[in-house]
Amino acid sequence: MSYLTVSEFKERFGVQRVAEIVSDDNLIQTAIDDAAAEIDSYLAVRYVLPLPIIVPAVIKRLCADIAMYRLLTLRDMGEIEDVRKRYEDAVKLLQEIAKGNVSLGVPQASQDKPATSYSAAQVSEVSVFKRGEFPW
Repeated sequence: MSYLTVSEFKERFGVQRVAEIVSDDNLIQTAIDDAAAEIDSYLAVRYVLPLPIIVPAVIKRLCADIAMYRLLTLRDMGEIEDVRKRYEDAVKLLQEIAKGNVSLGVPQASQDKPATSYSAAQVSEVSVFKRGEFPW
């Protein structure tokens, strides 16, 4: 699940600033997707994924900070220090959320079920075989 759109990313950091860093929206989307996957790896410990339709604002901010960090790692090392600090802060907050010390305000996974739920079911209205009529 993507927690942030490219437009939201540009709005958060400023279109001009983002354009100075990267002009390719596909690279921005890749950074956002990578950030969302990293976030999910922390949240899956405690929450049922995907999160509800309305993404908590803190997750949008963390996604933006992590994506910006990923984009700036493509540049010279001297430009990344402030963004690295924001990334490290984002990871610390995700760790606290995973531990249960900070709440997202969304339903948590129960103790009985794993946090992620990827399930499939097959439903048939008509029985293919009658009782005792098997092809083997």
